[in-house]
Amino acid sequence: MLEPFSRLEQAWRDTLIHKAEGDAFDALAEMFNLARPYNWSEAPWREALHAVVYGPRGTPGSMFAFLDAALQEYRTEVAVTIDAAAPQTITSAAPFDGSLVGKLVRLDGIAEGLYCTVGPHTATGGASTTLTLCEWPCGYWYGADWAGLDWPPATSTAALTATFLPFQLREPTPGPEVEPNELLACKLIILLSGGVANVPPTYLQPAGGGARPVGQPFGGHVMTSALTHEGDQVNGPFPIYLMGDSLLGVLETRLKTLLAAGVHPRTMLGA
Repeated sequence: MLEPFSRLEQAWRDTLIHKAEGDAFDALAEMFNLARPYNWSEAPWREALHAVVYGPRGTPGSMFAFLDAALQEYRTEVAVTIDAAAPQTITSAAPFDGSLVGKLVRLDGIAEGLYCTVGPHTATGGASTTLTLCEWPCGYWYGADWAGLDWPPATSTAALTATFLPFQLREPTPGPEVEPNELLACKLIILLSGGVANVPPTYLQPAGGGARPVGQPFGGHVMTSALTHEGDQVNGPFPIYLMGDSLLGVLETRLKTLLAAGVHPRTMLGA
């Protein structure tokens, strides 16, 4: 069988983060002390390494870029519209899921940037086709103000894609915590959406979603016992395998290498 690359070319590619594949890529990741977890796809982990292996570590920007890339398979995308007459809201054709309140959301197009949702656009907090974004900017997100955008002539609305991120960062301590005769480390809390720890990024389809992608395993059946073989991914009943909270400790181990000395990460469910 003909190989697409010579052995010399293949050996060279195996030394490059953006070209190495399979075992060669995993070996490189381990060399940078960022071994790929067994349940992580290669593509997002490669993008995460791009953000940090040759750049500065221990900064909020590098930590955010790493998490944003590594967790990209768990993002939620929604088609939305914005209107200059409602400067802090985004609107969807279907009601937003309540779990999207309090999330970081990235918009494209004329309002390109990262924002934070602060609540549904209803007084009762029930199902709503609109979400309210924070109007005050900070170090993590932009302030929403569609009225101040550079709109084209005779235009005041736009159709965008809202990408909700599956994590948030919290800094509960402004510096080392001081207790009697003890100096404690700073903390960085990473809040993750529940789906990151409980379910693979594929297998389960959105409610009323379209056809299952070609080659994707079936899912939706939880086995009564891990010791029995109830079906398979070809004939059914299509078991899925939940990984529990073990992922949290695995992710913490990787994140420790990205933070400055004295700063400890802690991953929790709750984003």
